Amino acid sequence: MSFYFFSECISDEEFINKMKSQKQETINNSFNHEYTDEIVCPHCGYAHKDSWEWSDGKHECSDCGESFVMVRNITVSYTTEKCDEL
Repeated sequence: MSFYFFSECISDEEFINKMKSQKQETINNSFNHEYTDEIVCPHCGYAHKDSWEWSDGKHECSDCGESFVMVRNITVSYTTEKCDEL
């Protein structure tokens, strides 16, 4: 059996090796970069300090030089209390 991998016909063994390689690459490059306390580069995992000073948009990592887009997540919560009866 053959598989088409990015428009090329490859054998079963080649397909399995490519999938293993991609899985390992994903594992090696997976950093917690969502909903973090500091801005974390999704390429290298570098945690940038003073994230509150940054604005939303495209930035370049000062550690690896790769570009990424940052979006500030804001959570709103509410507290209520019973009023004393008059």
